[in-house]
Amino acid sequence: MRTELRPASSSEKIDGGFTSTAGGLDATTPEVAAVVAGEAETWWPASWLGTPDTTGTAQTDAVHVLPVGVYTIRVRVDAGVEQPVRDSHILKVHP
Repeated sequence: MRTELRPASSSEKIDGGFTSTAGGLDATTPEVAAVVAGEAETWWPASWLGTPDTTGTAQTDAVHVLPVGVYTIRVRVDAGVEQPVRDSHILKVHP
């Protein structure tokens, strides 16, 4: 799993990768979450970058500012193809 570094107070869209065992990601609607261990997940609307099939990268529709912390970036898709949530990468926001 890759690790991405970001300075605190940076305002950016957040992206995450997703791989489907069933394919057909182009027909699904993705969501992305940045999750701190022990905290509840907050899911944000996202869109695919390009046209995915079995593998795709989802990016949040809006920019987000995350406080300092270590986050697991997670991606999920709607029930049209499959419902699992996948960990994508680690995001470390530093002072």
